[in-house]
Amino acid sequence: MRKTNQRTITVLRYNPYVPMELVTAYLGRYVTVVGKPTEIRDSCGVWYGKRQYQVLLKEDPEGVDGFQHPPARFNIGADRGYLYYPRTPQGEHV
Repeated sequence: MRKTNQRTITVLRYNPYVPMELVTAYLGRYVTVVGKPTEIRDSCGVWYGKRQYQVLLKEDPEGVDGFQHPPARFNIGADRGYLYYPRTPQGEHV
């Protein structure tokens, strides 16, 4: 089976005032972000802090499955964020 580096990462932030560009730049340290993120909204159209990013994991011969994986928890300044995606390596879950 061929290993793919394509992932859909879901990012949760509790502070809605952290600019999307800062989160995208942070993710860029670990992955290549493809396109703009999509806000996830509830059935009433209210955004509750989640966005989805289409990304390509960067190659890393020493990484799990040969890819570099972003940390599941991160800070931008004093603001926390969490991310998850299918096939997250064990030990990286929030």
